[in-house]
Amino acid sequence: VWWRRHALRNIYERVARGEMIAQRHVDKLTETAIEAPLRNAVIAVQALHAVRPNESDWRKAVYKKNRGKERAPVRAQIVGLTFTEKVPGLQLVHWLEEQVQQERSPLVRLIMAGISQRIPIEHRWNVASQLAQSDFAEEDRNLALMIWYGLEPLVEAYPERAMALALSGIHPFLSESIARRAVSANALSVVLDAIQSNKRSARISHNLDGILKALPSQATMPAGWPKVYRILRNHQDQSVRKGAFRLAHRLGDKNAESEMVKRVLDVTVPTEERKELFQLLTSSASPLLGKNIVSLLSDPELGLEAIRAMAVFPQTDSASKLLKLFASSKDSERRSTVLEALVSRQEYADALVAALFTGKIARSDIPAYIARQLAVVSSQGSTFAKNWGLNESDAHEKTKLLDSWKKRLSEEVLATANPVAGKLVFERSCGTCHQLYGEGMQIGPDLTGSNRANLDYFLINVLFPSEDVSPAFKLVTLTLSDGRTLTGNIINE
Repeated sequence: VWWRRHALRNIYERVARGEMIAQRHVDKLTETAIEAPLRNAVIAVQALHAVRPNESDWRKAVYKKNRGKERAPVRAQIVGLTFTEKVPGLQLVHWLEEQVQQERSPLVRLIMAGISQRIPIEHRWNVASQLAQSDFAEEDRNLALMIWYGLEPLVEAYPERAMALALSGIHPFLSESIARRAVSANALSVVLDAIQSNKRSARISHNLDGILKALPSQATMPAGWPKVYRILRNHQDQSVRKGAFRLAHRLGDKNAESEMVKRVLDVTVPTEERKELFQLLTSSASPLLGKNIVSLLSDPELGLEAIRAMAVFPQTDSASKLLKLFASSKDSERRSTVLEALVSRQEYADALVAALFTGKIARSDIPAYIARQLAVVSSQGSTFAKNWGLNESDAHEKTKLLDSWKKRLSEEVLATANPVAGKLVFERSCGTCHQLYGEGMQIGPDLTGSNRANLDYFLINVLFPSEDVSPAFKLVTLTLSDGRTLTGNIINE
């Protein structure tokens, strides 16, 4: 290795001094690049480039004779060294076009993709499109990205040709990226026309993903959309049908909205599709879905989603309907979902507080986290907090309460405790927020490793749960412009 490196350095130094290298040495280097083992062949190519950088004869001969799979590093070296100029000449571009058509090595294609980014846009299409159409593994993200970097400016320059390429069965990432770039270049109509003309393409779903990533949350519906929608809506591929619904929703298509609501209400439609359409319509506060939301409260598949959506579609009797649903339901998850809906808007929270004060709902039915949200959301929050015992500001009262409970919970009393009954209390009052040995919710900290054996620690955290709360678990309440109230932990910002 040492001798090869120093010999190569010596050649570069001699060429730099203006010394001419004899043709017999060039012939010997060419022979080495063709016949020698891989490492020696690569060094020979580097030496040939040093002594004859502008001659194409040796390049063509060596490239042609190194076609084997195992000789790909030699071809990669030739391509990389040939295109050292910032802007390749037209003759070199034509040579590269010929090699791209025949090349199968991912390594060499990667080098070619990098070079394509330096070719002037007016001469780049053949190289870039052939690389995009080359067969390579979907998981080869590096090659896909390098090809895309060369292809990206061509999409805006030639949107029709680019969309024909996007629908031709190329790598899914490239197909999606072309559609996304075309839409961002205000060529949505071109994209839709291409989809209409290639309705049997296997890449339509990827094109729809690209469109949705580029479109704003509310976009103007193009004139040709209804015709394209009918094609997509009846497509045999379920992912295309889903994408059609999402795009129609983004474009504000009222006819499509009506069809989506019908499918949500149709119990014969697959549950997964009904839920996805329901979420789409809820995210845009669809008035048509709002008119039918009450009919979905008793739906066995969408009932819980409908209860949560009552916050988005408030009606004059929504609170009373939710309270009746809570009273008639025996399912714990359903009852919890109703309570969460009742603290999602101020008018709902006021109705729940009134039901608690009048005894229509038992105090034992309200988990601690719901009570704390009521104290924040309801217009009667301060009164509720006082009656509920949520006021923890008086230090003297805290001390008295702690002392009284420590006296009541003597060692003799603790020895007679019933663990089975305690587990039921945890599930009803604590498990709605905390986990213990893998059971319960993950809203608050996991209590498995807490210092529960220490009576002081235990009492402080039970009697005054907000005394010491980690910032990661502090509840944050947001009141939205539409009247909804969201309460939870901030996961990230």
